[in-house]
Amino acid sequence: MRLTATAGLAYGHARVRARKSHLVPAAVIRSLVTADQPALTVDGWRDVRGDADAPALLALVYARLIGDYVMTLRAFPAARAVLEALARLHELENVKLAWRAVVHRAPPAAWHDAWRPMGALETVRRQDCDVLATVRQLAGVLGATPYARIARDVAAAHADDLAAAELAFDRWGSSALAAAALALPRRERLARDLACLVVRERDAAIMARAIQVLGVAPELAPRLCALPVEEPRGERRIRAARRLACRRAFLGDPFTLAPPLALLLMREDEARALLSVGELRARGADAATALRVLDFDG
Repeated sequence: MRLTATAGLAYGHARVRARKSHLVPAAVIRSLVTADQPALTVDGWRDVRGDADAPALLALVYARLIGDYVMTLRAFPAARAVLEALARLHELENVKLAWRAVVHRAPPAAWHDAWRPMGALETVRRQDCDVLATVRQLAGVLGATPYARIARDVAAAHADDLAAAELAFDRWGSSALAAAALALPRRERLARDLACLVVRERDAAIMARAIQVLGVAPELAPRLCALPVEEPRGERRIRAARRLACRRAFLGDPFTLAPPLALLLMREDEARALLSVGELRARGADAATALRVLDFDG
């Protein structure tokens, strides 16, 4: 029997809240840096001690993240465009990784371990990107994926300029998310604002990189943004505002698209933090270093 729209939303939000309850709290993540048995907190944890351990940890972290994406995409079809645009920001990192490998003529062994496992959401296969001689060949491989057009454009405009190519990919990802967010109905203001905060956080990073790496004049950098620059704010301030908005999403109307989006953003923060914990444990970092390095502002 098919659920009514309201019943479907209620069921979806029950699942979102259940998954939110399994997020690892910030204080616990910090404690993992020096924990004797981190696997007691994060099931399947594997310290990075050898060549095979880093991809295993990446797979563990991404299994949690992609699992949430798959659930929310099924439970909230009205949010599909925004959720897919957000998920593609991760796969776009794989596209950029393969692009760098082609430009630098790097063997697969040099970059395979950094490939983000997208699971059921995968549209770009790692093995299809092996042993390509040119970025135009890579653009051809991407021809049947959501990145076909941007890959062709970047290959034509920035074949010999890796920094400009990566900036173009990042701008494309941000623009796609901004367009999906702005297309949400008026009643989904909080979900739209959440997605736009992600875009603004990325815009701030894009402007900084354009100025520092490409030598773009500061007064021209805002032209690279996917959204109009409202006020000068750094990444940290925008990130703090985004995290506060995520918490508020669970205090308002439960029958909106904001809670599932907030869950995904909170899970992404958890994923980044757990990967940082893996690096800190590999270096033998102490608790003071964990407190200083792990980013939980806001």
